[in-house]
Amino acid sequence: MDTSQIDEADALVVVHDYLHVNMDSGTAFEVGYAYRSQTPIVVVQELTDEPVNLMIGQALQTYLTDPNEIATLDFNNLPTIPYEGKTF
Repeated sequence: MDTSQIDEADALVVVHDYLHVNMDSGTAFEVGYAYRSQTPIVVVQELTDEPVNLMIGQALQTYLTDPNEIATLDFNNLPTIPYEGKTF
């Protein structure tokens, strides 16, 4: 299993646009691995009517709904923006 890129990353950016409580198992693994290795996690979700997987919602540091916000995000000083919506 190749997790070296996560180990070397300053942060993990995840697109969480899954329909009807589906969750990609690879994405879920990467988030869990990053969380365990204390790599900050940024989640971007444009489909805000959809719930977020509970484990993803609890593991993230920064929750965004507009992917354009990534361009101005200070990755050296990531803000804490919790997810406060519905989970599954």
